[in-house]
Amino acid sequence: MSMAGRKKKANNLPFADKLVLNQWILSLLGVDPLVEHKENNRPVRAFHVLSKTLRDCSEGRGEDNLHYFYQQLKTHWQPKSALSEAALLQYEQNIVEHTDWLNADRQRPIVWKYYQWLSLLFAEIYLHQYFSDRDGLLDRLNEYVERFNAHWESKGFVTGINPYVEEDLNK
Repeated sequence: MSMAGRKKKANNLPFADKLVLNQWILSLLGVDPLVEHKENNRPVRAFHVLSKTLRDCSEGRGEDNLHYFYQQLKTHWQPKSALSEAALLQYEQNIVEHTDWLNADRQRPIVWKYYQWLSLLFAEIYLHQYFSDRDGLLDRLNEYVERFNAHWESKGFVTGINPYVEEDLNK
């Protein structure tokens, strides 16, 4: 394929497929974004695999003071998850603590939607790795970038995604 053709195809790579950090965290939760996922014989995005278990879940917290989303995710834990259930519990406890802090002086407390809670979970995962093992985080991210680029290049796309450097980690 000519360079012009490759560049044209690179521009056609959907934005959602360029979200490497998001996809890497999905892979930590046991959902591989680089394989095809289907529901009712229709292709679905990897994020859908994770979010479908939470979409219809009740908002708020149970008697144990943990979000119903956490309980649902734990019940449908992916066997290929790189994170332990203990780590997931710690992230949930951090989310609860921060939510309680935010709600301390509010008349109308914040009650997260499933996608907001997932965003908080993703942030917890990233920040934990960033502050506990920055070098390991960099290595794991770059291993995923390499796999990501190889996946798309095998389909004829140029991703333009370069390996992370340490300065990228705090952005």
